[in-house]
Amino acid sequence: MHPTPTELDLVVIGGGITGLAAAYEAKRNSQRVLLLEKSAELGGVAQTAHIDGYLCERGPNSLLTRPAFSTLVSELGIPLADARPEAKKRFLVHPDRPELIGVKPHPSTAVTLPYALPFAKLQTLRRLVAELFLQPATAEDESVASFIDRHFGESLRRLIFQPVLAGIYAADIERLSARSSLKSLWELDQQYGSIIRGARLKKKGSSPTPRLRAVGFSNGIQELITRIGEQLGPEAVRLNSPVTSLSFSENGVTVLGDGFAIRSKRIIVATDSLTAANLISPFDKELAAELVEIPYAPVGILHLSAKRTDISHPLDGFGFLQGPRSNDPVLGAIFSSSLFENRAPDGFELITCICGGMGNPHLADVRDAEISERAIQRLSELLGIRSNPTILLQTYWPRAIPNYAIGHHKTVAALKQFEDGHPGIKFAGNWVEGVSVPDCIEQGRTAVSNA
Repeated sequence: MHPTPTELDLVVIGGGITGLAAAYEAKRNSQRVLLLEKSAELGGVAQTAHIDGYLCERGPNSLLTRPAFSTLVSELGIPLADARPEAKKRFLVHPDRPELIGVKPHPSTAVTLPYALPFAKLQTLRRLVAELFLQPATAEDESVASFIDRHFGESLRRLIFQPVLAGIYAADIERLSARSSLKSLWELDQQYGSIIRGARLKKKGSSPTPRLRAVGFSNGIQELITRIGEQLGPEAVRLNSPVTSLSFSENGVTVLGDGFAIRSKRIIVATDSLTAANLISPFDKELAAELVEIPYAPVGILHLSAKRTDISHPLDGFGFLQGPRSNDPVLGAIFSSSLFENRAPDGFELITCICGGMGNPHLADVRDAEISERAIQRLSELLGIRSNPTILLQTYWPRAIPNYAIGHHKTVAALKQFEDGHPGIKFAGNWVEGVSVPDCIEQGRTAVSNA
């Protein structure tokens, strides 16, 4: 028998960054709010480990200063650590040999890459010129691979976009939605046809905006999670409290779990998509089935240390990316101790190696000795590491990053329809609209104002 419900203004289900941002926004607006988290700690994948003088991020390593994120950290009074200037440099792996090539994030990069064949360079130049005259897409959605091919050609997709998007989404771009994953580019396509021409016209007609900076936290992203938790206070957070079902009425929503029933005027479901599917299944089995089918990329993270004198590569950049390769676990690596100050003891480097993804899901679990050894061998080959790096931490996220499949916008539209038909509920999270931490913060805070 559940105890008598206590009425609140808002219950937030899920204590990841989306749920924390939502609960914080509600409390800031003097609402009676309670956050329910099924596990023993807040933050989801946003976790920091301090090991023998190394600062290891088990989830996001750096963040962009988008407005919602910048506003939140300013309100919380958390100082941000700017990435070092050399972090602007990025590397791609040469497709034919173990060599890193410095690149700039621009379509013209494909013309300057030293490993691009002359014919391919000429072909890319022609495609860049032809792109200026493209008409808007007529399809409702298409794969990222098809979208890039249509605008810039297969060569640029293979050389640039495939490794870059593998790093962001750990994705198979043949199945990834262009409309939902490349939202700003898709909008330029729809409005102007040409992305290049559209970007120029849009920039020309708008007021200057502050340049986005890559930043982190001096004590790791856990600092953000801890500070929000402190602002909420113990009375507004309940850990180890999985929600099992919902009940809707004219007066609001009752949230039920093991030993509790809590009545609230509104709720925000800020869980993963599987949990959300289980909660709405009694009310809409078809939508629940769609949520179950949202694919997540599995990702493994190896935190490795090595003496600076044992590494040939200067590690003078953010890190490197490579597209999925057969029997190669590595998607890319972040040069963590080059990215921010105080990430490793003097004389040592911290390298964060990212493995698996949709291209090699069977090679994501770096807790497996064979997989981690294979990743270290590849990393040593690429960076010229002369002695075996020390493994500081092995992390495996079986459902790390949601990949928006073609047609994902229809699922989002169905969620909005469900919200309209069930007053008092809102959905937010990285599986809805935007996988980055700033995206999730914006979703969480917006859900409160729209709830």
